[in-house]
Amino acid sequence: SVVSALREEMTRLGAPPDRAAIGPGIGPCCFEVGSEVRRLFPDHLAVTSWGTDSVDLRGALRDQLEGLDVWADGRCTRHNEDMLSHRRDGTLQRMAAIGWLVPGARA
Repeated sequence: SVVSALREEMTRLGAPPDRAAIGPGIGPCCFEVGSEVRRLFPDHLAVTSWGTDSVDLRGALRDQLEGLDVWADGRCTRHNEDMLSHRRDGTLQRMAAIGWLVPGARA
């Protein structure tokens, strides 16, 4: 995964992460998926609020960040009208985040 590869590369470069943040995203309440996606996340299966198959992406990320101090924004982008959501609106717009390392800094 991208998260695991990033952790490995940061460690290789001598800057192993000790904390991480997970931004808002579609929640398992709304992330309807087919069997091809469910197979990729066997430990994070869920059900949408309307009873169809889902996956808990935030939970999958937390597992990949095991051992780190993790902050997670628990908002579902499909439920929050102030956030972009392709599944809600069909928008092609996207959200993005930027992160950086500050040597010696602590939050």
